[in-house]
Formats: sequence, structure tokens, C-alpha cells
Amino acid sequence: MFLNKYKILRKFKLKNKKYGGRNNLGRITIRHRGGGSKNFYRILNWNHNSIQNGIVLGMFASPKNKKNLVQLYDLNKKKISYISSPTKIGPLDNISNSIKKIQEGLIQYRYKISDLEIGDFIYNIQKPNSIAPQYVRSAGTTAQLIQKQTMILNYSLIQLPSGEHKLIHKNSLVSKGRLNNVSLKYETLKKAGRSRWLGKRSKVRGVAMNPIDHPHGGGQGKTSGGRPSVSPWGRLTKNVPTRKKRSNTSWTIIKKR
Repeated sequence: MFLNKYKILRKFKLKNKKYGGRNNLGRITIRHRGGGSKNFYRILNWNHNSIQNGIVLGMFASPKNKKNLVQLYDLNKKKISYISSPTKIGPLDNISNSIKKIQEGLIQYRYKISDLEIGDFIYNIQKPNSIAPQYVRSAGTTAQLIQKQTMILNYSLIQLPSGEHKLIHKNSLVSKGRLNNVSLKYETLKKAGRSRWLGKRSKVRGVAMNPIDHPHGGGQGKTSGGRPSVSPWGRLTKNVPTRKKRSNTSWTIIKKR
């Protein structure tokens, strides 16, 4: 389905304030950020069970997170809302979460993990009693159901896009399939200016700096680092786990990435 030419409704836009990688004191805490074009966050309908009889009107782009959105019109409530767009969806498709409507042949949008089969691909994983999904929300991503019954009661085993295996409650709501815009990972920016539009500033190589500025700096001519690649503060940067040891205490993680 192609993107619509007309704009998204203004009441579903929220201003996205930029901080340029600086904290409340104005000091840079995240390097290589700043500038960029203005964009707005799109307000989505995370209350998926409220869609009793919806029809797809069109597809829109979301500049904040690169995934496409679907405009739904609820025939019962006479309201318009936006949801994350799955693949293989077209205009005038009917979407419902009502059991009666689903029996009539409409497309079901949200499922419980307990209602799926092993090997199904899912996205927008939402824990019970939560407002919005927590896992698998990026463009083109999908997770897979590996085990429905595990040693821990009422928990199923899910493989996340990173390769990590995680236990998630069987009553969690998920969407079946894969998020749209799968080709995002093959996108090339073509020029440095597009990086600046995205709010990404240019980086300087460590070997091009002076010794006081970086561990790789100094030397005569084009001298390579002479040591394993490190950050400006001397920490290894390649083939090193980035998960903090103190936070790696969750019993739901079965296999690390």
C-alpha cells in the first residue's frame, strides 16, 4: 500500500522537543547529537481492544521512528485513530477485535500469546495491565514464539529480534506478522547532509586527534591506534558486552544476545 498524499490530522501530532544530547546543566552527555529537522510525534491508539469494527483508510509515514502508520476509521464510534502498520495490509481492509465480528470474516488485529501457535511471528508485545507495548515496535522487526509452555507457569518463550530469548506472560497482547517498512535496513543516506537532517553530527576519528584528546591520538603521519580500539575514556569498544552486570538480574532472560 502506498503512502497517502494528504497530511495526518493535527490533533494526533505532539511536538517533539530536542535537547541536542545535553542534560539540565547544558553539558553534553551524548556526543554527536544536535540540529536536525523539526518533527512531530504521532499519537497512536494503543488501546487496541477498543477497535470493534475498523476500516483502513490509508497509510502515513512516521518521521520519528521510521515506521509507517495506518489510519483507521471506527464504524461504531465514528472516530479516526492511527496504529502501527503491519505488512500485507491494504486500503478498505476491515480490522476488528470483537469475537462476533471476527467470526464474520474480519481481520483480527490483537491476540493473546496463548491463542497463537508455535513458530508464529509477532510484534507490539504488550504486557498485561500495561498501557502500551514494550517490545518489538521498530520498523521491519518481528519476534517469534518458540515455546507456549515452559517450566515457569503461565509464561511463554519468545525470541526477540536481537536473538535474546525472553519469558513473557501468556496473556500478553501481541499483533501477528511483521511491522511495515522492512527495507529500512537497506536504506543509504547518499550524502552527509541527510545525517544532519536526522540530528546526527559528524564524528572525528581518534587517530586524527592529539594524544591529550584521545588514546589513539598522536604519532607521525597516518599512524593507526597501536592498541585495541577504545573510547576516548579508554574503554574497549569492539566485541565487548554492553549489558550492565548489575542490571542483568532478570529471571525472564533465558538466553542473552
